[in-house]
Amino acid sequence: MSLARLSASLMEEVKALEQEGRAKAPERVVVGYVPPRDGLGPRYRLAGSDKLFLRMNSNSYLSLSHDPRLLE
Repeated sequence: MSLARLSASLMEEVKALEQEGRAKAPERVVVGYVPPRDGLGPRYRLAGSDKLFLRMNSNSYLSLSHDPRLLE
C-alpha cells in the first residue's frame, strides 16, 4: 500500500470516529503555573482559557515539583 493510499485510509477512519463521537478530544496544553497562595494550592493556566485549574492528572497535584526545598 502506498503512503498516499494509507494516509487516505487513515483519514477516513479518523473521520468515521469523529462522526460516531469516539474520537479523542483535543489535548489541553498547560501554558502557565501559579504558585500556591491565599490558602489555595498551585494552579495551572491552560491554552485558550482565562480560568485557573488544579492539575489532577499527575503526581504533581501537591506541587512538589516546584517546591524550592526539593529543587536544591
